Amino acid sequence: MRTRTGLLSAAEELLAEDREASLTEIAVAAGVSHATIYRHFADRTELLIELMERRLDRHEGEVAGWDVGPGAFERLVRLIAIEQAKFQGLMAETRQREPDDVRFARLRSRTTEMFRGPLESAKAAGSVRQDRTPEGMVPLLMMIDAATAQHADRAARELAAEEAVDIILRGIA
Repeated sequence: MRTRTGLLSAAEELLAEDREASLTEIAVAAGVSHATIYRHFADRTELLIELMERRLDRHEGEVAGWDVGPGAFERLVRLIAIEQAKFQGLMAETRQREPDDVRFARLRSRTTEMFRGPLESAKAAGSVRQDRTPEGMVPLLMMIDAATAQHADRAARELAAEEAVDIILRGIA
């Protein structure tokens, strides 16, 4: 278990700096052999999905501690946008590699549920249209991910993510 956790920690660190970091680079950063990473993850896609699940676990825990008031929705969108900027392209890469549909569907479902309370609160406050649904948040997150894709530098990606959130929440006018 400790080796798996070390691999995931090394993957988080490396992929935040270089989204194309190889499994070998991740293994070296974790202090294990190249063969060891394959004892824990069948392939890169499995590692990426596990990494996304781990990040989502953290966000769910954080959001569970929030007061779900009118500002919670924007706070959550911004939190996830900055996370996407940090790990830009992982969601797209995972989808391109034809991941385990069950695990990816579970990620989508968990993300949808995490947005449910904050979205309902924002709708009640009049800051989000009534016809918006939690299921619509995953495509919104994909738009933010796409807005960061053109930037190689993490700081530029974070700025692009913030700008995308501003446009989404406040419009372009």
